[in-house]
Amino acid sequence: MRTFTLPVILMASFGLTTPLLAQDLGDVIGNIAQSLIQQEVDRSAYVAAQNANTVSAYRDYLAKF
Repeated sequence: MRTFTLPVILMASFGLTTPLLAQDLGDVIGNIAQSLIQQEVDRSAYVAAQNANTVSAYRDYLAKF
């Protein structure tokens, strides 16, 4: 009886949480992607301000971020 009960409990518990884990994993991956995109936008704006090498370019950069 014990050898049958454990697999049934495991299947029941993991079977109910798997869709939630997949949805959470999708949210995590989406958030990581958005964060990386934001970092790239920030980096390119900083490089543009650095290339302009003016006080107003740095002020504009700081105002954006």
